[in-house]
Amino acid sequence: MHSVQIAPTIQCADQLNLAADIEELVKGGADIIHADIMDGVFVPNLAISFDTVRAVKKRFQIPVDVHLMLKDPGLYIETAIGTGADWISFHIEAAAAPLRLLRQIRESGRKAGIVLNPSTPVTSVRHLLQYAGYVQLMAVEPGFPGQCFLPFTYEKVSELAYERDKHEYSFQIMIDGGINRVNGAECIRRGADILVAGALCIFGEGHDLCRETACFAKEMKELRK
Repeated sequence: MHSVQIAPTIQCADQLNLAADIEELVKGGADIIHADIMDGVFVPNLAISFDTVRAVKKRFQIPVDVHLMLKDPGLYIETAIGTGADWISFHIEAAAAPLRLLRQIRESGRKAGIVLNPSTPVTSVRHLLQYAGYVQLMAVEPGFPGQCFLPFTYEKVSELAYERDKHEYSFQIMIDGGINRVNGAECIRRGADILVAGALCIFGEGHDLCRETACFAKEMKELRK
């Protein structure tokens, strides 16, 4: 069984003090930095740029997960690889040739991930699971932080975990959106391995990012000891 990992999303960080925030996240025990790349088309918002990811990788040793929230992710895989990102994921809803993209990412030495929107069933990627390093379940409609967790995500976590155990696959399960201590814990109990930490669990005005990250990580990781 995979250990639990915490992946703070820097979309929720202070963009004018991003380096300082990342330093605090690292000190607090974050395992991965999660970076959302949006195009304003696939999702109605813009977030982190490829240049920002490149700068983060140049300064920090922590793994960076690039989440491509783009209309045609195939056009941007090479750009994402060029940033130095360690993990790269794309939405199954936007990919015309998902198996080819997974192979492209894997052959570059990166971990390859598939992302499912809330209304996309797990059955839509059943035949791709053996090729994925991780599967990311959106627990909110993608695009904006601070949304409430959709409870039917629990069922999807359980379904993914069942498929993994049944076929002895090795992919990790990542949950993104609306995560707090209560629903994060339930996701882990059902088989999730990675929690994308955002506005509802570690970020917030006046929060001590190092302390909040450390407390959240300790509480979640103890669930799998």
